[in-house]
Amino acid sequence: KKNWLYLGDSVTMGIGVRTEKTFAYLADERIRGFKIRNAGVIGHSSYDYLNAARHFTQKMNISRITVFYCLNDVFSQFKEQAIPGSQVRDYGGGILNYIKLNFRLYDVMKATFFDRSKSYFEFINQFYKEDHPLFKSSVNDLLMIKEICDTQNIQFDVYIFPYEYQLRVKNDIRIFYAQILLKTHLQAKGVTVYDFADYLLQLSHDSQLYYLYGDGIHFSDYGHQNLSEHILNIYRDTADPIDLL
Repeated sequence: KKNWLYLGDSVTMGIGVRTEKTFAYLADERIRGFKIRNAGVIGHSSYDYLNAARHFTQKMNISRITVFYCLNDVFSQFKEQAIPGSQVRDYGGGILNYIKLNFRLYDVMKATFFDRSKSYFEFINQFYKEDHPLFKSSVNDLLMIKEICDTQNIQFDVYIFPYEYQLRVKNDIRIFYAQILLKTHLQAKGVTVYDFADYLLQLSHDSQLYYLYGDGIHFSDYGHQNLSEHILNIYRDTADPIDLL
């Protein structure tokens, strides 16, 4: 089979769900002629995707590369202390880690008293400006991956994941400015871009059904299932459709 490389972070890795429930696994079960190589890793961002693309294209024969881009990929080299909640984690230390791992009540309290999806989105959104160096660097990383693919005749595309908070306040188009800005810059350079938000916005379900409980970015079983179906539908309808089971 031809190798199809998935590049992403913890969302692509499928944190919080069983392996056989992840969109990468579900897609791999249905696609003929390709073997999906899921290189999603916790904490990875655009800078890491570029390094991974360089590495894997030298080590194995790759036919396609898809980057599954989360909006937080923009601050790959940003200081950890600035992330919402980092000070609490620093002071809490080992005690907080123990509580997180052993008490479900911790997640219930966070979901009840704190809108983490909103906090994280608002923090991330500040970097999506035309002249912001982190945004420019992230776009450049993706364009350099495209150059690698063009040189080696590898098909390349980018898939953008939304925050749950964006889907919740969907009637305000300004909430999707980050996606619009990213798509505009990438498409201007010939990159094929898909936006999962476009699909989810057509559905009438509660946005939180697609995400893990109290989590604004990692998908639930239901979210992964919908994502895999959407991905397969996209590649079924392209000019060079993929053969599916």
